[in-house]
Amino acid sequence: MSAEFPHTPDGLPPLSLVLAMLRDHVFEHSLKIGDFTLKSGRKSTWFLDTKQTMCRPDGMLAVANAALEIIPADATAIGGLTMG
Repeated sequence: MSAEFPHTPDGLPPLSLVLAMLRDHVFEHSLKIGDFTLKSGRKSTWFLDTKQTMCRPDGMLAVANAALEIIPADATAIGGLTMG
């Protein structure tokens, strides 16, 4: 999928260029297709290893740009889990 699509298959409005760039980076570097056994024991045919995006300079920049786009301008604090 790329940012040129005028609409998404599910009918949702298109992503902004910034969010589409992050999506494309995740698809290219973090999405793994295959047979996986999750920690819960359940099986999956796909796995998202988001560290593959977050630990690359261009991926980290894509995440930061996406965050800047969606965080309200009047936000005074942001919380989240640490990586590791």
